[in-house]
Amino acid sequence: MPNLAKLLIFGRDNLAHFENPELEAKLLLLAATGLSEEQLYTSPKWIPPLSSRRKFYRLIALRCSGIPMAYLLGRQEFWSLPFLVGKGVLIPRPETELLVEEALAVTSNNQQAVVVDIGTGCGNIAIALAKERPEAFILATDISSEAIGWAKRNLEFHQIGNVHLLQGDGLAPLQNSFPRRQVDLIVSNPPYISQNEWENLSSSIKDYEPRAALLAGEDGLEVIAKIIKDAPLLLKPGGVLLLEIGWNQKEKVEELFDSQWAEITFRADYQGIPRLCRAVLRS
Repeated sequence: MPNLAKLLIFGRDNLAHFENPELEAKLLLLAATGLSEEQLYTSPKWIPPLSSRRKFYRLIALRCSGIPMAYLLGRQEFWSLPFLVGKGVLIPRPETELLVEEALAVTSNNQQAVVVDIGTGCGNIAIALAKERPEAFILATDISSEAIGWAKRNLEFHQIGNVHLLQGDGLAPLQNSFPRRQVDLIVSNPPYISQNEWENLSSSIKDYEPRAALLAGEDGLEVIAKIIKDAPLLLKPGGVLLLEIGWNQKEKVEELFDSQWAEITFRADYQGIPRLCRAVLRS
């Protein structure tokens, strides 16, 4: 019967076509056995019970079919915090942490800022900000009931009390129920993939993650344009809009801003790609 060391080799060999087969095999074995990493490496000859071995084999088979690791593990790290994720919600990406960094740069620790997170998904941006800015009042919206469900689970998991969830499209849930021009910051990682990019997207993404959280019309700008148009209704004069954008959208996004906006700037991600747009509403 295979021990831990042999199971790791089995997993690594079967996942060899992925970028990090050894790491993925280890994470799936830990998930199947419930062991800690220390136990895994200090007891390589230990033989897990049949139920754990079967679970491991099933996880390896599911990963080989293309299901994302985050869905198999049921979690994804973001801002050094674990977030519960699964079918029906976008998996947080490392580059989105730039939005959190910039949001922290435009708010202060003791400021009772009013922040809106559009398209909150699993709640990763809103919760990261809530942890760093406990005095802030954060409203998080999403059109997807499944995403709102995951965000609720994460609010409970992280015991967050200053984030309030609203289901609806973009800023629509706030436009009739929240005073105008009272928001200090709007932040969003919206859908921004074009139709052409969608057709060429890896099957490991488009076959599993929600289409509505990724695809944004023919040119990928449909949702971004709507946010830029609607944001002045809620932002205070001098309020800030932060958007994650696609790798080739800088010039097109810049053209979407009219004379109401000032200080339109862009920040590159760690690969040098313009990834974040920052704009200030004129006073």
